[in-house]
Amino acid sequence: MSAGITKEQSRIIKGVAILLMVYHHLFLLTGTAPNEALHFFIPEFTTKLAYFGKICVGLFAFITGYSLYKSYDRINSAATGTRSFTLNAYAYASKHILSLYGLYILSFIIIAPIEYLTGVNPHSVSSISATIHNILAVNHMIPGSWNALSTYDGSVWYLPFYASMLLFFPIIHMFLELFFGEKSRKKMDILVSILISGIATTLALFLFVILILLPSPSLSIFVYAIKQLLMPSFAACMFMGYLFSRFSIYERIWDKLHNKHVLLHLISSILSLIVIFVVRSLLAGDNPAYASLDFIMVPILVMSLLMIIGYIKPVGLALGFLGKHSTFIWFTHLHFVALLGPKLLSFIHIPVVYYVVIVLLSLLTSIVLTFIVKKVTSLLSKPANNK
Repeated sequence: MSAGITKEQSRIIKGVAILLMVYHHLFLLTGTAPNEALHFFIPEFTTKLAYFGKICVGLFAFITGYSLYKSYDRINSAATGTRSFTLNAYAYASKHILSLYGLYILSFIIIAPIEYLTGVNPHSVSSISATIHNILAVNHMIPGSWNALSTYDGSVWYLPFYASMLLFFPIIHMFLELFFGEKSRKKMDILVSILISGIATTLALFLFVILILLPSPSLSIFVYAIKQLLMPSFAACMFMGYLFSRFSIYERIWDKLHNKHVLLHLISSILSLIVIFVVRSLLAGDNPAYASLDFIMVPILVMSLLMIIGYIKPVGLALGFLGKHSTFIWFTHLHFVALLGPKLLSFIHIPVVYYVVIVLLSLLTSIVLTFIVKKVTSLLSKPANNK
């Protein structure tokens, strides 16, 4: 980590996060499978580890924040001024938002009709309203819509949160530039860019929420929807990732620790994992503050994981491969549970095997979908190249 978190290490963390996500959904969500089939070692441990798995959101958010600053730094270098940076930063945000939504919509187009025809989820595309809300991944923003619209995939609530954060973070970046940026930059230019960006972002989110609430507008639902978009606990994780990247915190720690008492650092990393697991288990349950300390725990968890996995190269390669496919695994794993779960459980009675099968099915699907995306992208880019 002498150069911070690399692209390969980011994929490793995403690999860990996606495994935790699948475990969390598989062994905690009610109705996924019969409870008696989900015992892994001991039932209490299964539940605690499943609750702990929710930290996957903090891991994804942290890595996103970390890479955001790296991207802003590159955009900054190429920009001719603050206004140029602002335009490029929002172009970057738009590209990544559309890219992620594009992958989600591709999986939706394939999976939703199958679930509709098989009767697994006949409501996700049963009406124009339900289809639009499921494509936008916004059912969670309307109280009661989980049951009313039979949400296509409850795990994709992160999509609108991710989009809103990518729209807000250029403002945060420019605000910090006032205090930590280059002295030569004109403060007034930065303030004007912050003001314009703030107004534009607020209007965009306002129009987005209004679109969501068209069937049932009310002030209380509007406020609820805004809270769901911003999600302070996970926004704090993303902000911590940004700060760790901006101020090279991992690099500074690594300079102090590298080649000094390696065994001690390895042991301390393992102990850190245990402490984080125990603390987060104590916060688990119906307590809404379950993720309130993630912004502290996630940076420590990331460094501990990378420290340990750094000594086990094959594990790192496997996790990196999973991380590369984490997006489509996220978009498909719950649907394999819905479509095949009961049949799989009828002859797979060992929970860990059931878990591995769901992960492998999602991974294989991701490999196929990634291949399709690359082929389509290549075909679409050929006419442009020929010109």
